[in-house]
Amino acid sequence: MAWIEKPDYEVILSEGSLELRKYKAMIVAEVVRPRGSDLNMGFQDIFNYISGQNQGEQKISMTAPVINRQGEDYFATAFVMPSQYTLETLPVPKDPNVSIKERVGGTFAVIRFSGSWSEARFRERQKQLEDWIRLHGWQITSELTIARYNPPFTPAVLRRNELMYQIKME
Repeated sequence: MAWIEKPDYEVILSEGSLELRKYKAMIVAEVVRPRGSDLNMGFQDIFNYISGQNQGEQKISMTAPVINRQGEDYFATAFVMPSQYTLETLPVPKDPNVSIKERVGGTFAVIRFSGSWSEARFRERQKQLEDWIRLHGWQITSELTIARYNPPFTPAVLRRNELMYQIKME
């Protein structure tokens, strides 16, 4: 499999599948949709953008992970843009649903796990992560972020999934 760029981070603390990481700011292409809409559409919109549906008809390399966030009334999908780009050098999306923005860096508590995606596994790992954050006395300062590193055809046992919260250390 070809090398795929991933965001750089520094591991501050590692305890099994749980890590405290420091990320730098990164640029993402993001689509935000109302909850209940077809969640795959956000992925497809951004995939079309990196495949050349932009002002320069420029192809942009795929990166990992694909990032999802959800609030009470929205679901967001984002691709991290390759590090060679800046906000000024990325081509403008033709699709008005795709926005280019800087995602703030900071300290994140992360749990890593493999396997196929299921609501039960998701909730179990979310609880594990939140318990770990509480144990250390950290404060959650963001909504939950879901990071998926592999295409759907990757065997479940080889998939890399992560849940993360930005945190403030007391």
